[in-house]
Amino acid sequence: MLNIQFLSEVNYLHVLVAGLAYWVLGSIWYMAVFSKPWAAGVEKWGIKMGEKPSSGTMMKKMVVSLLCNIGAALIIAWFVHNEFATAVIGAKIGFCGGV
Repeated sequence: MLNIQFLSEVNYLHVLVAGLAYWVLGSIWYMAVFSKPWAAGVEKWGIKMGEKPSSGTMMKKMVVSLLCNIGAALIIAWFVHNEFATAVIGAKIGFCGGV
């Protein structure tokens, strides 16, 4: 259940910076480090990577990705605030998030 007090105590600057860092690292990961293996894997499913999408489509996808990353940072802040941050709980959350 959402604790309303959490919304007044959370440091939104930290959540925003964490979301931005998550987004930037993801961008570097998929564009610079693993772009060719990722594109090869996507093309196995029949998606053509040679076609460039419109700039409006890419902008929408990047904004949605950023908002999801900020949301993930807010959820992590909620877990830490409510003292659910034990090693076992963290492992369970990481496992479920990865699956």
